[in-house]
Amino acid sequence: MSTATALERARAETDAVRDSAATPVATAEQMEITDLVSCQRAAGVLGEIAGILKTIEARRKEIKQPIVEAGRNVDALFKEVAERINAADRRLREKYRDHYQRQRFEGSPNLAPKTMRGVRGGTVTVKMVKDLEIVDSAALERAFLVADKSAIRRAIDAGATEIPGVKIIEKPVVSVRE
Repeated sequence: MSTATALERARAETDAVRDSAATPVATAEQMEITDLVSCQRAAGVLGEIAGILKTIEARRKEIKQPIVEAGRNVDALFKEVAERINAADRRLREKYRDHYQRQRFEGSPNLAPKTMRGVRGGTVTVKMVKDLEIVDSAALERAFLVADKSAIRRAIDAGATEIPGVKIIEKPVVSVRE
C-alpha cells in the first residue's frame, strides 16, 4: 500500500471514528460526578471511550504496518552500508586523536594544528574537553549525589513503609477496562 493510499484510508477511518465518538466525548466533557449513580454513568462512558480508543489503536497499527515494515527494510539496507563506514570513521578518529595526544604529551614541535584541512577536502578540528572519572563516590559532596527514584519505587513496591528522606504518599489512579 502506498503512503498516499494509507493516508486516504486513515482519513476516512478517523472521520468515521470521530463521528462515532462524538456522543461519549461530549458526555464526558459535560458530566459532573456527584453521587453513586453518576459514578456508575461515568464508568459506562469511560468503558465506551476505552473501546473506541482500542479500536483507533488497532486500526492505526493495521493501516501503518506495511509502511512501517517498508521503513524497517529501507533502514536495514542503509544500516548495513553505514555500519562499515561508521566503524572506519571511529577507527580513524581514534588514530587521529591518539596521534595528537602522543604529540602533545611529548611536546613535539610538529604538533598538528587544532584545525587542519584535508587533502581530499573536509576539515578536522581537535579540541580539548574536560571529562571525569569518579574514583571515590563516598567522598563526593551531597550536591553531586542524585536520588535513584526507580530504586526507591521498587523498595516501596516491595513493601517498604519508611525510607529516610522520603515521604511516601498514596494517590488515586483511575483505570478502565472495556
